[in-house]
Amino acid sequence: MEVNKKREFINLPNVVFFNLKRYKYNKDKNRSTKILADFQYPPSINLSFLQQTPSGEEEDYILFGVAVHRGQTYNSGHYYSFVNTSSDFNRPHWVKFNDSFVSLSSEETALSFKGGKDKNYVWSKDY
Repeated sequence: MEVNKKREFINLPNVVFFNLKRYKYNKDKNRSTKILADFQYPPSINLSFLQQTPSGEEEDYILFGVAVHRGQTYNSGHYYSFVNTSSDFNRPHWVKFNDSFVSLSSEETALSFKGGKDKNYVWSKDY
């Protein structure tokens, strides 16, 4: 017997937050270790396939934030983030927040973290 598990939404939310588990328990080391596998994320995603009855409208979510973890374990290291502060997502304006240091960044830099770091992703349908 084949079983499929599926989650559907009546309405999709305006903001979606993805928290990716980038650690696993290592029995040999008796501790959690960081997953260093490559993971790429797009500047936008379409989630209309998750709706029970698609509305016919495009449900595109635009990436507006990335949280990055640098460190070897989940209980040590450093977090910083990139945020798209533009209300016009056709002309992104990325800013890096690293403790008390705030600096301009590029979309290329914000999207360049592909693996070996613990990341959270936030897409926005409506800013």
